[in-house]
Amino acid sequence: MSNTALLSGAASAVVKPRWLSLVTLCLAILVAQIDTAVVNLATRPIGEYFAAGVGELQWVIDSYNLVYAVLLLTGGLLADLYGRRRIFMSGAAVFTVASLLCAVAPSASFLIGARAFAGLGAALLIPASLGSSGSSGTIRMTVAALWASGRPATAWRWRSGPRSAAC
Repeated sequence: MSNTALLSGAASAVVKPRWLSLVTLCLAILVAQIDTAVVNLATRPIGEYFAAGVGELQWVIDSYNLVYAVLLLTGGLLADLYGRRRIFMSGAAVFTVASLLCAVAPSASFLIGARAFAGLGAALLIPASLGSSGSSGTIRMTVAALWASGRPATAWRWRSGPRSAAC
């Protein structure tokens, strides 16, 4: 086997885990970002199930967003200090446990606390994900595009003028 074949095999072995980790990072971001949209859509059933008023329902939504926004920069700092992978995994674990607690919430107050806990997980998860992407120029740009969009950059189709119903 020639040196070129060995190098090309080694390079492809290195590239596959990068794309796998990139997909994992994007899925984690997608889940953390969709969480607010899902709860916004489920506000009425949540209110009916817990017999919650408007104030409690507002806190169900805002507890996640408030904790997430307040601790987002802290999550980035912790990722810089203690390692992006460690903080990403910690954030994923916190977010997962918090989501399970939300699923079994016996009251609106418990749900509010669990949603705040999920906001903590997202605040750790999101900033650590972008920093975990690598340092190569082309890969870094691709990762930034995927991270910002939440989906592959090739899926974007920029068009000028009005869109048709088929778009």
